[in-house]
Amino acid sequence: MTGGRSPRRSRTWRAGVALSAGVYFGAVSQAVHGLFAGERWDWVAMSAGAAIYAVVVALIPALQRFFGTQDVREGRALVRQALDDGRLPPDARPDPWRAALTAEAGELRQARWTGAVLVLIGVLVAGAAVVANDNGPAVWALAVVLVAFALVPVRWLTRRAEQADALLARVGDG
Repeated sequence: MTGGRSPRRSRTWRAGVALSAGVYFGAVSQAVHGLFAGERWDWVAMSAGAAIYAVVVALIPALQRFFGTQDVREGRALVRQALDDGRLPPDARPDPWRAALTAEAGELRQARWTGAVLVLIGVLVAGAAVVANDNGPAVWALAVVLVAFALVPVRWLTRRAEQADALLARVGDG
């Protein structure tokens, strides 16, 4: 088990992230075509672009495992396991944990910008619905779903950063 998830759950999580990224990529590519080229929404082209991008995103963890060092992977897995459990290991030494938790909280907060980018994509899709698709309800529905779904990573990343802060406070206390 890595990062507090079973290998099967971890694969499902990665597949979901890859599929989501593909949908956002396909949507933004169609929105750009609609806004700048005045073309109508092409659901087939969106799906094809989404599928290609999802495959690329799915390959990223494999590349990270291939090029990453074993020590870094194991260290991040320990930090993520501590975040999942809400407690530090009994033999935790304060200095290394303080550094690891500070780095993890910083990365989580920085990654929240992903949500802003996803909301922007939803706004672009909404603009394309108006400009090039005669206010097509299907394109509007996609825009609403994309904006609503953009809030999920923001909330999740914020919660994980708060968990890291709570563990960091315990390291300082101990």
